[in-house]
Amino acid sequence: MSDAASIRNAAILDARNRALQTPPPPPPGTIHAAKETLQSAPLLASLWNRKDRRTVTIAVARDNVDNIVAIDGIIIRDNAVRTTLEGYDDFGDNLPTTPTVLLGVPPSPSERYTANNMALEDVTQLRFNVDGGPSWARDSLSQPSVSMAAYSEYCATSADGDDAPLYIFDQKLPPSLTASYTIPQCFAHDAMSGIASLRPLPPLWLLVAAKRSGTPIHDHPHTVAWNVLLTGTKLWAILPPGEASHALANDQGSALSWFLRNGQSLPPTTVTIIQRPGETVFVPNGWFHIVLNVEDTTALSSSLALRRDFKESYAICKEEDEEFAEKWLESVTGMDWSERFLPT
Repeated sequence: MSDAASIRNAAILDARNRALQTPPPPPPGTIHAAKETLQSAPLLASLWNRKDRRTVTIAVARDNVDNIVAIDGIIIRDNAVRTTLEGYDDFGDNLPTTPTVLLGVPPSPSERYTANNMALEDVTQLRFNVDGGPSWARDSLSQPSVSMAAYSEYCATSADGDDAPLYIFDQKLPPSLTASYTIPQCFAHDAMSGIASLRPLPPLWLLVAAKRSGTPIHDHPHTVAWNVLLTGTKLWAILPPGEASHALANDQGSALSWFLRNGQSLPPTTVTIIQRPGETVFVPNGWFHIVLNVEDTTALSSSLALRRDFKESYAICKEEDEEFAEKWLESVTGMDWSERFLPT
């Protein structure tokens, strides 16, 4: 065999051996690595990429006259009440009892808080936990994390190809937000603060989300929630307690598929909100809600228990978990509340 043939055969054998080898794991902190963490099998693009390859068109009206979002011709119109943050007492006792958009909640919106701009300012390369994805990924107990730079690249290049894109959902704030965030007084007194060790959720979340990502329909039975939007546009559908059917409340599809199936037949009691930068959505306890990011967004979200809701929540908790209820009652008795907020 000639030298040239020997070299060629050796190169072919080497290529075959490399093809049979297990590929190296993706670098930590990347979207690829995050996806592999959320599934037990080797990464298969078909698990994440759109199963329905038709293009879903999402259009957002840009004026204040027609505050609507159109999803493949399904028109969702904003019907929410908007009010300023002024006038609510320090304990939030007089906060709305229906979903409302609050104006003037800090921090102020700014393009500084886009994923790309936060990545440019993040010299420490913090890693942020991600959530979302298909239902089987949301059911995973894993907590994959990515750098803001990796997530920004994902938003720009490949998120739109996923059935249900991942989004950052973390209690850490990047440096550009740390100095800007302050808690409004009406949200500053959490009735669950005395049982922080028993409460599974932190008081504040950072949400950085790609277009078409979203959270499935869910409720917060004992806490109110507020979400201040810094960039982009979100679409909310919020249903009253007891009026979300089992099928709606337990839908395991993506937020986008939910709106495609249900957007034309929402119950008349549904509050629909097209949230713009600088607006804060306030959701009272017990209201079911689903959120679709119709553009890339950055938001801060928090949940807390209000003392005005304690008696009702205590009664429910006592039926479901009496030990927890009694510990909660013990923790609030030292908060110097008026007797009208305590069970008799």
